[in-house]
Amino acid sequence: SRKVTVAGAGHCPPLLVGPARTEFVETTLSAPLGMLACWEAPSAELFPREGETLLLYSDGLLHRTGAPMDRALARLHAAVACAPPVVR
Repeated sequence: SRKVTVAGAGHCPPLLVGPARTEFVETTLSAPLGMLACWEAPSAELFPREGETLLLYSDGLLHRTGAPMDRALARLHAAVACAPPVVR
């Protein structure tokens, strides 16, 4: 089986991309790694299907002056969802 464990640790949510779906992986909002000495990042498990890719990206990809983060995430989702199958 394919099992991936992810922790947000202050990063943007990963995007799971495949022939049948394009969706953000829900992670718990948490502080960046190294902020607290006694802290553990809450994690989530996911099971990608055959042919799916887990897309990790920098928040710098999303930043545009004046654009709210939800709009930036929607733009990324739309761009990935509309990409040709061979690219996805």
